[in-house]
Amino acid sequence: MASKKLGTLIKEARTNADLTQEQLARKISGLSASDISLAERGQKDLTQAHLKQIAKLTGVTQASLLNAAKGTAK
Repeated sequence: MASKKLGTLIKEARTNADLTQEQLARKISGLSASDISLAERGQKDLTQAHLKQIAKLTGVTQASLLNAAKGTAK
């Protein structure tokens, strides 16, 4: 089950990094803009590898996204 909280964090990180869904998707192998849109709405689960790439590209900590994905974010 995808997490809405995780989706919100991904969207926040992406917009804070001044990236569109399309721009972020182009930088991550195997993800499309529609995948990112679905993940941001909590309708698609992303792999840990994808979450790590998103964290790196957007300047947030990997732990914040991975913990949200597991439902252990504070």
